[in-house]
Amino acid sequence: IRRILGRNWIETLGPELRLGDDIAVDVLEVRRALAEGDLEGVLERARGRFLAGWYLRDTTGFEEWVDDVRRNVLFLRRNACRTLIDRALEAGDHEAVVRAARLWLDSEPTREEAHLALTRALLALGRPSTAVEACELYADRLGAALGAVVERPGGLRALRGPPRRCR
Repeated sequence: IRRILGRNWIETLGPELRLGDDIAVDVLEVRRALAEGDLEGVLERARGRFLAGWYLRDTTGFEEWVDDVRRNVLFLRRNACRTLIDRALEAGDHEAVVRAARLWLDSEPTREEAHLALTRALLALGRPSTAVEACELYADRLGAALGAVVERPGGLRALRGPPRRCR
C-alpha cells in the first residue's frame, strides 16, 4: 500500500492501520469547522456524498457506518444552512439568504424549507420572475423524486408575506 500511495498516507500502530497526519479527512474538517463556528466552512467541506461510489461486498457493518456518517454530515449541513438563513434574515440580507438556500439545495434538492426560503428572499429582492422559476424548479424536482407530475403553482398567492425564519 505504501509503495502505491506513498509513505505518509498510512501509519501502522501495531496491528492497526490509520491515515497519516498529513491526510485531510472531509468529515473531520466539517466537524472542526462546526466547532470553530465556521458555518461557511461547514458548507464548503460538506459537499457531495460521503464515500460516494465506494462499496464493499458483504460488509453490512461498513455500509451502516457509511450511511450513519452520510446522515450526520447532511444534518450538520442542513443546520448550518438554517442558521445562515436565519442570521441573514435578522440582518435583512436577502442576497445571503439566496446564497445559503442555494447551497442547501445542492445537497437536498427537494427540501421544501430551502425552496421556500429561496423564493421568499427572491421576492423580497424584487425578483418575482426568478422566484417563479424557483417554484417551477421545485415542482420539477419534486415530481422527479416522486415519479409523478407535480402541478406547477398558478401564481404567487402562497408566497405573499415577509420572509420568515426557518425555525
